Amino acid sequence: MRRNSTKLLAVLIFISFLLGFLQFLPINFDTHSLDNRLKLSKYWDLTGSPIFIDDDNPTYNWAITAATYDWCSGSGTWSDPYIIENVTINGQNSGSGIFIRESSVYFIIRNCTLSNSGNNLPTLDSGINIQNTRNGFLINNSIITNNGFGIVLEDANNFSVLDNRIINNDRSGVFMDTQYDNVNSNDNLIENNTIPSNNEYGIYIDATWNPSITEIKNNIIRNNIINFNDLDGIRSIDAESNSIIKNEIFNNTEDGIHIRDDNSLIIGNTIFNNTEFGIENYGHSNIIKEGNYFLGNSYGIRNVGDNTIIRQNNFTLNDLYGLVIVSNSDDDLIFGNNFTNNPINAYDYSSTTSWDNGSLGNYWDDYGGIDVNDDGIGDIYYDVLPTGGSVDNYPIWEDGDDLSPNIIINSPSMNNAFGVNTPTFDITINDESPINTTWYTIDGGANNYTFSGLTGTVNQTAWDNKGTEIMTLRFYANDSLGHVGFKDVLIWKDLVKPMITINSPSNNYLCGVEAPTFSLAIDDPNLFETWYSLNWGDNITFTTETQFDQTEWDKIGNSTVLLTFYAIDKAGNTNSSEVIVRKDAYLPDITILSPTPDEIFGITPPEFNISIIEEDLMSMWYTIQGILGNLYFTELTGTFDQDAWNNVSEGGITITFYAQDRAGNIGSRSVVIIRLIEPPNVLPLIWGFPIFVPLSFLIPVIIVVVVRFIKKRKSFANLS
Repeated sequence: MRRNSTKLLAVLIFISFLLGFLQFLPINFDTHSLDNRLKLSKYWDLTGSPIFIDDDNPTYNWAITAATYDWCSGSGTWSDPYIIENVTINGQNSGSGIFIRESSVYFIIRNCTLSNSGNNLPTLDSGINIQNTRNGFLINNSIITNNGFGIVLEDANNFSVLDNRIINNDRSGVFMDTQYDNVNSNDNLIENNTIPSNNEYGIYIDATWNPSITEIKNNIIRNNIINFNDLDGIRSIDAESNSIIKNEIFNNTEDGIHIRDDNSLIIGNTIFNNTEFGIENYGHSNIIKEGNYFLGNSYGIRNVGDNTIIRQNNFTLNDLYGLVIVSNSDDDLIFGNNFTNNPINAYDYSSTTSWDNGSLGNYWDDYGGIDVNDDGIGDIYYDVLPTGGSVDNYPIWEDGDDLSPNIIINSPSMNNAFGVNTPTFDITINDESPINTTWYTIDGGANNYTFSGLTGTVNQTAWDNKGTEIMTLRFYANDSLGHVGFKDVLIWKDLVKPMITINSPSNNYLCGVEAPTFSLAIDDPNLFETWYSLNWGDNITFTTETQFDQTEWDKIGNSTVLLTFYAIDKAGNTNSSEVIVRKDAYLPDITILSPTPDEIFGITPPEFNISIIEEDLMSMWYTIQGILGNLYFTELTGTFDQDAWNNVSEGGITITFYAQDRAGNIGSRSVVIIRLIEPPNVLPLIWGFPIFVPLSFLIPVIIVVVVRFIKKRKSFANLS
């Protein structure tokens, strides 16, 4: 028996030493990180990576670019041009976003967003920089907030710049010049662009950079909206034979158009509310004609150039002058114009100006003559200021001493936008005589529509015949004496729905219980309101890109979610776009098998054993009282980190396990255990002295003593 007890004691002591040794074995953990990269179909974000194409350089030519990058396709022919599209470039304040040079193949740059270029003037840093290149199309791009120019066309020929938004650039919106002796910037079309709020000029044409080349010609600037620029709306210097047609140019800080060109045409533009001059002309043999409308500028036109023809324009409500001819301007011809409601209709410092063409002069609202023969021409001349100088020998005039009816348009207001539904109107008419007839026209007088009263609705059929355009709604009133008054207001017909592009989230994007964020691009000049819905639920309006409403998101269970975005413009045009995402509404479910609650451990960290229910598990970690932060692990069993365990105090220890799935959902479960560092146990009364031994040695001794005690009792029982 004694021999067996001794063997038992030896085994117990060996086990105690083995357990103490195992606590010092090292344990390695793998950490995991999530790299979520969102790549939309046919959309490229090239932030910090500008596009550079030099077709004379075999390393950077079109063929290499198209073969290397997904965002470029085509072969450079008329039927199959190279195409760069759906690219976003934040230039990070350096260089140009897209730089094309030495190219003659056909190419298109469209649906791109370029911002934050550099501001180096010698290199013409810009959103899009074209140099010594021809046969290009720049279509429907957003060129916004560049530190240099918006678009540069240097020695660019046969370019079409169409339907772009060129906004808030530190230099001019569009800059055209020439540098090479054998190349000119000719035959370009700049059409249907929106060019507001640039820090210099809206459009700047400069033929002075290379004195040996003085022509930039046969360019057309047509149907653009050019407004709120810090200098001139359009500035053209030393070019020739260019055309500026049917643009809307308003609220620019200096001139609407500043031109020093020769043999150019300015036709049918609406030029209003520019701080200085509607047009300031220094060029020669230019023609300003056929329906240019000058309203609310300091001067309608200030003419310095020679041999200028100014005919069939409207000058009204300008702040100081309708038209001024300076002293060194010679041989100008001015006829067929309407001058109304200007403080001074015209002032002529020159002695060679003709104010009529020999049979027709101009309409002057301050003309004091009569028309006895009723031919629509005043019987005496109109004296153009300064008195005693130039005269209009054939002023346009109607008989009568009474004033024409004065019409005030209460609604619609200037530049109001309407959609498919015809606009209503409200006018006030002031006249000393009874009003006989009232009518309006929206097609320049081709059709007149009479109405009674002072309110009404524009004829729906006439409105339906109009497309998306800016039009003049003119109201007429005829009094009992036959005097006719009229008043104009410019209005929009907008049939184009807002264009909504969902940048994020993408189709089938995996989301968790936290509502995702979204990013959109909405293109509409008259945008009024935006909203979204989740699975056809409540409409939630928004003004900025943000996170979906968490309450609405919480209503949706574990399923697919239809996200629908809506936009409506001021004309009532509504559009929507949708994307389907997946929602994982389940958190990983963790069960802690060990350690168990209130289990006691000493200096050796305990082992753990957990189970996790999750189909798409991504990472696992635990914390021990926050010591050493998150401690990652890859297996469901293991031993807690020794360093973290060493740094916790005695008592209750909270251990929390975490698990995260690929939707971002995080589940957790905690257990509280006890850490107790055992003090040495005292065995008193061994020869009168206490003996201190570690608890790990004391336990086997106690076991042996108990075993021997039991055996002795059995022996005494047998003797009895």
